[in-house]
Amino acid sequence: MDYVKVAFQFNPREPYAEIAVSELSDLGYESFVDTEEGVEAFIQERIFDEAALHFINDWEDVEVSFHSEKIPFTNWNAKWEEDFKPVIVRKDCIVRAPFHHLEEEYTYDIIIQPQMSFGTGHHATTSLMIQFLLDEDLQGKRVLDLGSGTGVLAILAEKRGARDILATDIEDYIVDNAKENIALNQCVEIAVKKADVANDRYEDYDLILANINLNVLIQSMETISSAGRKGSKIMMSGFYDDDIPKLQETAAKCGLVLEEVRKQERWAAVLLIKE
Repeated sequence: MDYVKVAFQFNPREPYAEIAVSELSDLGYESFVDTEEGVEAFIQERIFDEAALHFINDWEDVEVSFHSEKIPFTNWNAKWEEDFKPVIVRKDCIVRAPFHHLEEEYTYDIIIQPQMSFGTGHHATTSLMIQFLLDEDLQGKRVLDLGSGTGVLAILAEKRGARDILATDIEDYIVDNAKENIALNQCVEIAVKKADVANDRYEDYDLILANINLNVLIQSMETISSAGRKGSKIMMSGFYDDDIPKLQETAAKCGLVLEEVRKQERWAAVLLIKE
């Protein structure tokens, strides 16, 4: 069975790469690999329809290009494994696929089968959130992971001692992938739920994680704030460093105070405290 790989480039990359994954999955694309410019999507050749991809030409405020190539099935799987490199976040934390073999020991060994979900550790926003979690005392903490993608942050939270963790995302296939990864990591404290960040309600969490995109964060700030109590911490990423003032202004209106900013490349992550 032969496959077709379609490589998409977006400028700016976010949130359009994430939106494209959702749209493409409905067209029958089976797997996705994050790239610096966008995303590579794979589909069986027999159902590939290039004309169906031109929906992206209607998107505004983004430059889009794509090209396709036929990938023989036997080489397609090998190519995916070759391109998916382990991500070492500091010396004590690694994010890897099931087919990677450890050459040394890590305190936090996270196994991720990404499939069609965001959050492999390769993107700067995920790396920034992982760094925040590695510096936070999570022992016994109650954690909410909004827009959890692969579940990588929830998994790390449990490995660092958090309890009663809820991970949510908006698509069924993402929820299923998170459950698969939770099982791969033998986690027992994480529940996964399909939910819309902007419309669902949560409460009384010690730590809220939200690695989404700027528009969703702005629209959902009240919901995010209400999920915590006085002194709760909120870690956010998914936006550029020059978006921080707008994010901070919205957060302040919801009783959240900016505590710390971290940056990687053009991307940023923030730590907020609920007053």
